[in-house]
Amino acid sequence: MEIPSRVTASAGPRIGTLIAPALASGVLVLWTAAVYSFSGYGDAWAIWPALAVLPIVAIWHAVLVFRLQGFRKAALLAAGGHLLFLVPLWFVCLMLISKDSL
Repeated sequence: MEIPSRVTASAGPRIGTLIAPALASGVLVLWTAAVYSFSGYGDAWAIWPALAVLPIVAIWHAVLVFRLQGFRKAALLAAGGHLLFLVPLWFVCLMLISKDSL
């Protein structure tokens, strides 16, 4: 009988990988709170980081849906719920930063 030389942990995703999209949403809110009083109409320096959040979060969720083979439905449900919450929040943050409205 051989004794294994090392025991490996399960190869599941780390918690940081799973909550990264929610953290990006939090960073968006913090960025908006930090810069909206200092930004003016058409300030690109303030708006570009906020513009990048939605595509990054959507791509991250897509990667999670494809990588979590055993939990694909749960990942898809979480992605849909998060994006339903994020899209209106994203528009509000963009309007606050850019001083523009729909």
